[in-house]
Amino acid sequence: MKTIDLIATLASGAGPAQRLLIGRNLMLVIVSSLIMCSAISLAVRGLVPEAMWTGAALWTKLCFASALSVCGAFLMHGLAFPGRRAITAYRLAALVAFSMALIGIFSTLNIPPGARLPYLLGKTALICPWAIPLLSLPALGLLLHLMKRFAPTDLRSAGFAAGLLAGAIAAAGYALSCQEEAIGFVAVWYSLGILLAAGLGAFAGPRLLRW
Repeated sequence: MKTIDLIATLASGAGPAQRLLIGRNLMLVIVSSLIMCSAISLAVRGLVPEAMWTGAALWTKLCFASALSVCGAFLMHGLAFPGRRAITAYRLAALVAFSMALIGIFSTLNIPPGARLPYLLGKTALICPWAIPLLSLPALGLLLHLMKRFAPTDLRSAGFAAGLLAGAIAAAGYALSCQEEAIGFVAVWYSLGILLAAGLGAFAGPRLLRW
């Protein structure tokens, strides 16, 4: 048999690669990571007061984290395959972050000038941006392990995507325990915490995702 005939025989009926596989596995990792982050946060800090469930702050935190989680998941899905850049997902993530920044700015402008700094700092400004990346570490480990099973070629971007998703998941879990009610606080410190988690992923990507 000629070589070209052998190749044709081996390739026949192969069909496209199972691209849905990463989607299923990614969903499992996201759900398990969210449960893990929420459980850790609740065990350490407890659940927010009942009154917060009817206010805007908690739902703003959860919506912001959920939107960035979706962006991070799309980024990971795209970057798991060779030659993919996932530009649309980057733009969506930037749009979500920009929208949250605008909401934070407008909410802060509605506060009297003398009270704006306490409004932005709240009581946990020194805790929140570190708690989120720390809480994201288990999720980041699982996501990087999942990503390594596929074939990313842009390892730094793949790590960034995993960190962004892990940070957003951690922010959602942390929100269930965070009693800060200022939208400006969320815009600044939640964004910083998620960005730190994404940066940690970008740092770890080239080191842990090598083939």
